[in-house]
Formats: sequence, structure tokens, C-alpha cells
Amino acid sequence: AIALSPWTLDYPPLFAYFERILASFASFLDHNMLELDAHNYASSQTVLFQRLSVIISELPLLLLVPYWLYSAQFNWFKVLLNLTFHPAIILVDHVHFQYNALCLAPAMLAFLELIIYRRIFSSSILFILAINLKQTALAYAPAFGMLLCLRLYEDTLQQRRIYFVALKVMSVMLVCIVLLGLIWAPFLGENTTQVLRRLFPFSRGILHS
Repeated sequence: AIALSPWTLDYPPLFAYFERILASFASFLDHNMLELDAHNYASSQTVLFQRLSVIISELPLLLLVPYWLYSAQFNWFKVLLNLTFHPAIILVDHVHFQYNALCLAPAMLAFLELIIYRRIFSSSILFILAINLKQTALAYAPAFGMLLCLRLYEDTLQQRRIYFVALKVMSVMLVCIVLLGLIWAPFLGENTTQVLRRLFPFSRGILHS
């Protein structure tokens, strides 16, 4: 049996799909980096591939978020500069290869959709995508939930019809449940418990050394 590293993939399903895509390209550069027992493997091709993949994964954040702000007539260029040279993204993603920008893109777009455009459906879908890329996005859930409730309350005041808002809430819930079902479908069943243990590894320790 292979002695697997304790630092195995502990991210949600969407990130697993992303890793699978990366693996299909990584094999062309250095197939050894894909070996399960290749602990602390760091060939020059591996490091180059990780750095390039991190930069490419940042493109949705660097392109879509400023575009959303530009559409709303905000100063998108300052936002682009801030995102591009943000110390946290550079230090964590470019050194530790955490791919946080991949999760930040849909999370930020979800807030923009909700705050600026007041779109409940699209913002909810984007936030579901964010938390299924990295569970760290759950930290934004209380703020997102409060904003979502505020938008629904404002809709209630405007429409003056409780059943209209109730129908919208149920529709949003249905869309989110269907989306979650599609994302988690390959992992439901016997693998569900194992995935949840990896997502929240209390026995191993939540924080990395």
C-alpha cells in the first residue's frame, strides 16, 4: 500500500475537477509529479507548471471582476492594480500554490451581483461555485447571507406581496440544491463521509504546519 501524505487534497469537488484538468496537462511536462508516492517532489518542470497554473487561474479574478465594475461605471483600473499586486495573493498563491484567486473570483462576483446589480439568482449561483472551489469561502457566508436577506426584504417592500418573495426564495433554494447535486453527484454515497472528513479534518488538525 502507498503511504499517502497527510496533506492530501482537502478541497471541495469543483477544486478536484480543476485538479483533474491540471493533471491532464501536467503529464506532458513531468509525469512523475502525478505519482501518489512522490512526496516533496520538486523538479524544475513541476515548479514551472505550478507557477504558470497559478497565474492562469488568476485570470478570471483579474479580468472578470474589473469588467463587472467597469459595467457599473466604477474605477476598474484601480481595482485591477489592487488585485494584481495584492501582497496576500502574491505571497500565498505564488509561493504556496493555494489557488485562492480561483475561489475569490466567483465570491467577489457574487457580492458584486448582489450589491450593485441586485441579482439574487446569479449571485447565489456564483457563491455556490465559490464554496465548492474552496471551503474557505464559507467565511464570507454570514455577510453574503445578510446581504441576501436584505435584498429579499427590499423586494418585499417594493412588491408588497409576500407570496412573490416566498416564491423567489424557494426558486433560489431549488436552483442551489440542483447545482449542489450536480457538483457533488460523483461523490455521493460511500465516498461522501471521506470527502467531508477531508474538507473538515478535525482529527488531523485544521491548520497546516
